[in-house]
Amino acid sequence: MLVICRGTHSISYLDDSPIQGASFDEHLISLPINIFLAGDLAFLSTLLGKENMSTAWCPWCILSKVQWSASNHKPGQLWTIDNIVDICEKVDWKELSEDPELLRGFTKLPLFDLIPIQNYIVPVLHILIGVGNAVVYAIYEFVDEHIERLLKQLIVARNNINTAKINLEDAQAQHDDWKQNDGITLSDYMLEKGNIIQQLKARNDNGSLVIQG
Repeated sequence: MLVICRGTHSISYLDDSPIQGASFDEHLISLPINIFLAGDLAFLSTLLGKENMSTAWCPWCILSKVQWSASNHKPGQLWTIDNIVDICEKVDWKELSEDPELLRGFTKLPLFDLIPIQNYIVPVLHILIGVGNAVVYAIYEFVDEHIERLLKQLIVARNNINTAKINLEDAQAQHDDWKQNDGITLSDYMLEKGNIIQQLKARNDNGSLVIQG
């Protein structure tokens, strides 16, 4: 059996096989370990109780996007699991107001507290993708302004067309998904509606409604 405990940074192995003359302590072997966690910023923020806040608050420190985006900003105070739990409990006990500047993105307790925040690995791949995208966009802007020398109105119009194409593709995908799922249910309701209308129109010789079925 494996036992992993917060704060001990060790794995304890309990040997279930009986050893003659051995005490309980002789069955317990502790191995020092260091657990790390990798994932994108949205995943890490969700684990910490800051769901949908990865673009607004740093997972590792108290700084907001406005603060960390400033050049030459001072490093923010680092979070710990205990600090986060303390904030959430104070909110529950009405000792702390739900001011965003005080909550700093936290909406609930961390999903688990086994791994210290300093062992959360920065998602290097996603950062490199973001840097690459920024370089590509900068090249596009350079071409537009210095090579093709397009008017600003033309650039805006072209971007609007590209955005409209993307929105159209998304809407078409949603429509196709609806036809494959909810569209079938709608067809069943329409058939049932037709049957009800026919029943309401059916009358006997005395002009009274005839309920069929």
